[in-house]
Amino acid sequence: MFRALVLAGALAITSPALGQPAGTGGASAVADQFFARIRSGDVTGAYQSLGRGTLLDQKQMELANVANQTDSMLKLYGKMIDWEMMSENKLSDSYVIRNYLVRTERGPVFFNFHLYHSPAGWVISNIYFTDILKNLMQMQP
Repeated sequence: MFRALVLAGALAITSPALGQPAGTGGASAVADQFFARIRSGDVTGAYQSLGRGTLLDQKQMELANVANQTDSMLKLYGKMIDWEMMSENKLSDSYVIRNYLVRTERGPVFFNFHLYHSPAGWVISNIYFTDILKNLMQMQP
């Protein structure tokens, strides 16, 4: 069973969705880019790209650890097929929590993203993944 909590709290992760309006479309672009890199086999790059230009540049060990956990999960569950948003909890125009189902060859994995619309655009402030749906559901506000 896999669980990982990635960089919670005040840290923000920049994305190419800079300058997006406060609608949640930019938040989708952030998640889609992250998942696309993982599906292409670039797990380390997916996590490293999250930290460019932020305080996460100083957290390379933590990013490497979570990338290794994700890689181990994929070795167990098989190749990522695709992903879909399961739910969105819009706490404000600038803060949303999204749950994603990631379909793999051998079963589902669930990701929870906290996304914040900063002055520069949508950023991820928290990523959590698990293979146990109950764990994901317990995280709901």
